[in-house]
Amino acid sequence: TFALVACSQMESLALAEASPKQPNVVLIMADDLGAECIGAYGGKSYETPRIDALAAQGMRFENAFSMPLCGPTRACILSGRYPFRSGVTTNQGVQGFNIPWGRGDKPEITFAHLMKAQGYATAIAGKWALCKFDKSPDHVKECGFDSYRLWPRSTRGR
Repeated sequence: TFALVACSQMESLALAEASPKQPNVVLIMADDLGAECIGAYGGKSYETPRIDALAAQGMRFENAFSMPLCGPTRACILSGRYPFRSGVTTNQGVQGFNIPWGRGDKPEITFAHLMKAQGYATAIAGKWALCKFDKSPDHVKECGFDSYRLWPRSTRGR
């Protein structure tokens, strides 16, 4: 069996082995895509057969709230904390990501940390945008993920 955690782009998915007694977990966060676009929620904008199949076999959420920017949304979904509590209230992060998100006096506990504590292997794919990878190359692992396939935040090629 597999635990599957995906972030940002629905085409970007990463797989990690999980214990056979645990349920599979799939989390998909898609930027700029509303439920009204997905077939499982009655949407007609796009054909989404694989997402529809996942929804038919698992748990679906009918009510959710989102932040108006992708950076605060990521920090919120990873930690379960409002952006003003996690320090990521803009797409520039904590001091322009000179301090990677989740570090500091009290490091953030992410859902990946909690899943690992329950025996899951964790993986993430897509857009990270919570640090500068050249300054914090182990940030994703520090946030609890065993493996990842991400593209970093960049500003004009830096």
